[in-house]
Amino acid sequence: MRRAVAVSVWTLSLAFTSTRAVAQVTPSEHGTVSQRVNATTITVSYDRPGARGRTLFGDGGIVKADEMWTPGANWATTIDVDHDVTIEGRTLPKGVYSVWLVPHAASPWTMVFSRTARVFHTRPPAESDAQLRVPVRPEQGAYMETLAWYFPIVTPAGATLRMHWGRTIVPLQIGVGLPEILSLPEDRRAPYPGSYRVHVVPKNGAAPYDVRFRVRDADGVLKLTSEPANVLGGEQTMIPVTEGRFHVAVPAASAFVAQLYATPGLLLVFETSGGHARSVRLVGYDGIEAGQGEVMH
Repeated sequence: MRRAVAVSVWTLSLAFTSTRAVAQVTPSEHGTVSQRVNATTITVSYDRPGARGRTLFGDGGIVKADEMWTPGANWATTIDVDHDVTIEGRTLPKGVYSVWLVPHAASPWTMVFSRTARVFHTRPPAESDAQLRVPVRPEQGAYMETLAWYFPIVTPAGATLRMHWGRTIVPLQIGVGLPEILSLPEDRRAPYPGSYRVHVVPKNGAAPYDVRFRVRDADGVLKLTSEPANVLGGEQTMIPVTEGRFHVAVPAASAFVAQLYATPGLLLVFETSGGHARSVRLVGYDGIEAGQGEVMH
């Protein structure tokens, strides 16, 4: 009888140990981040290693210079785009790609998008498998213990996607093209034509100033001019984003400058009541309000 009890206890102990082994936490947990931009959805899937006090890049780092590394762990990081996009101005067709980064001793580094999506992190694909290679410029920022991918800036025509680990940040500028310019029904464009005076407070610390805007109805499409004219560079088309919110369309807005779109790089946000616009705010792509104003009578 004693032997039977001993065997039973040993069996229970083995089962408990096995359960604990299966349930243990993995060192690099899986994560995803997804962002819709206009009609395009961008999804990054990756495993998230921790720095754990290690040197990450540069001399003595775990990520070696001139060697291909997936910005993640375990299986290669992937990016899924359901429409064609541009990465740093170069076309990436819709599909799922594994993502690889080649650090160099000097900037820029190289980001590689491979047609082989499902691959282990220690087995980089052949060079011939690359769909796209783009130069990227690493930056330094706040410390990030666990590797992260995120979208700090989203605009009507694109987004900034960042890889961030330790103090190293690698930004990617993703473009989806400007939204289609649509005419609005008469009742939806009627509140906005008129003149506005906006008080602008520059973010660079320069002296505040006033700008005058005039909105006119041009056969169903709203057009905007400013005084002084150099604020927007002539008459611009107002692209409806949501009710009362318009993207100011200019040719330069399809090109990134650093982390933001080129000027004017802003949205016009109107407050309406009684079928008329009463005020307007100028909001940058970074979400910071640049100015606010009222209708001129």
